[in-house]
Amino acid sequence: MGDSLSRLAKNLSEPLHLHRSRRTLARLHAQETGIEEWIDQALLFKGSRRIKTLQLRTEIRALCNLVAAIEPQRIAEIGTARGGTLLLWCQMATERVVSCDLRVRRFVRRLAPSFPPPGGCRVEVVEGDTHSPQVRERLWRDIGRFGLDFLFIDGDHTAAGVEQDYRDYCGLVRPGGLIALHDIVEKQTLTTNQVGLFWRKLLCQADVAELVEDPGQSGYGIGVVQVPAEGASFPS
Repeated sequence: MGDSLSRLAKNLSEPLHLHRSRRTLARLHAQETGIEEWIDQALLFKGSRRIKTLQLRTEIRALCNLVAAIEPQRIAEIGTARGGTLLLWCQMATERVVSCDLRVRRFVRRLAPSFPPPGGCRVEVVEGDTHSPQVRERLWRDIGRFGLDFLFIDGDHTAAGVEQDYRDYCGLVRPGGLIALHDIVEKQTLTTNQVGLFWRKLLCQADVAELVEDPGQSGYGIGVVQVPAEGASFPS
């Protein structure tokens, strides 16, 4: 009974949260808000707590600076979650942003079209398993002919899962583009967070950078791969 009432209250309040969030986004866009303020909003959105990202400020700021430096036109991310990083990418890409997750929260799906500034990029949220042939074919069909400037992988955190996402989608990124993986530090609070196992393979075989606030921290950490001129490859 309690869960049913909680869901009902959430559904009833959703229009108000959407209205308030859209007004917040319109105000931010009208002020030509800088990236520091957008990071604040991504960490805890003032329009609604339903939009947020689990990132460390220093790490996500460093990543945003790297992405901004390549002047991205097209960005994709694997792992939408609560839409916080999607909000960031929509301020940076000039043409298109695609975000994919197993299950996309309805609130994020409804608000996402308002994330880019007026006249900015087109945003698309795809619901499905990135490991499935159907989703893989769709993303390659929709993105492959144009290519990506930046790919953010923050979905399946198992060792096998992150390897497969990298293998399946690294080829979408243009030479000179960037691929980033979240939660790369070895010490993790959840045993299912195994991105670091795959990251250690990349360390020896790619041009990489580690964005880690504290080497002794539990969780977080962002690994960045610079795609070489001949294109991305999968480590043996």
